[in-house]
Amino acid sequence: MLKEIIKKRFSTRAYSGKSVENEKLIELFRAAQWAPSPMNEQPWRFIITPKTDEENYTMLFNTLSVGNKIWAGKAPVLILVTAKKTVEGTGKRNRYSFYDTGSAVALLTLQAQELGLIVHELGGFNVNKAANVLKVPDDYISVVVLVIGYRGNVKELPENLRVRENAVRTRKPLDNFVFYGEFGRAFINDEQRVINQGKS
Repeated sequence: MLKEIIKKRFSTRAYSGKSVENEKLIELFRAAQWAPSPMNEQPWRFIITPKTDEENYTMLFNTLSVGNKIWAGKAPVLILVTAKKTVEGTGKRNRYSFYDTGSAVALLTLQAQELGLIVHELGGFNVNKAANVLKVPDDYISVVVLVIGYRGNVKELPENLRVRENAVRTRKPLDNFVFYGEFGRAFINDEQRVINQGKS
């Protein structure tokens, strides 16, 4: 059931060194392929750097922040996600490209969960350096780096990361972000009871 796949999604930092099968990687991109986008622009582009491609993997890995390098290097696949800045044909700025690319990554992530893979999305990387080393055209912007692989042994992480890995997962209550009629007026509370519907 999709709801259960969503709830089980978890951005681990503990990766196994086990390689990810190409067939499974293709399934991830087939899921991303069906993400919605205005005018069917599909502005997302993915640059895969598997660990078997040591040169490119290392180049992308070296753009990560120091904190992310501590654990991400165990994962067998790093992917740079980019978004096209302009609309095909007109060259006008596509102000939805980040949104659309996020939708594609979300579908990819859920497909990974169903296949037994873990995706951790990283914002902690040098955007300009990543674009340079992986030859990203000027009309594209680097969005996130995806760390992909199989779940590893949490005990192999440094203590501070083990604590974060085992912490209780929390989310903002629904009345914090679901509004009715105007910004800030809650529609539903965290017990999933409608508290505003047609009320002034």
